[in-house]
Amino acid sequence: MTVEYDRTTAPARSYWYRLVATDRGLTRALGEPIQVETAPPTRFALLGTGPNPSRGLVEATFQLAHAAEITLELFDAQGRRVATLARGTWSAGIHRANWAGARPASGVYLVRYRHPGGEDLRRIAIVR
Repeated sequence: MTVEYDRTTAPARSYWYRLVATDRGLTRALGEPIQVETAPPTRFALLGTGPNPSRGLVEATFQLAHAAEITLELFDAQGRRVATLARGTWSAGIHRANWAGARPASGVYLVRYRHPGGEDLRRIAIVR
């Protein structure tokens, strides 16, 4: 018997799977498809930013443990806000926000995710 894990799932989503059996090169489905619900996120987190380095497009992936007011902003090395990627009340789950506005100068920037109870920071390099 082989057990497979789907490591591409996201929290708070529904997925359908089908069990199959392979014997002597013959594969057949066993029964009906199975629906699996994944657990919702349990914490607030900035999951990633990218691409890094970037030529101007900045994308951030973040998660909310429950619906809450958040801000997601981009700052330059002097601490000046360059852009707001997301602001307001967002639902629980995993979200993506991106910014492809006026291209900032090359350099290192900071993505700040403010959420209830704290903030997460990530550096991102922008190159021309």
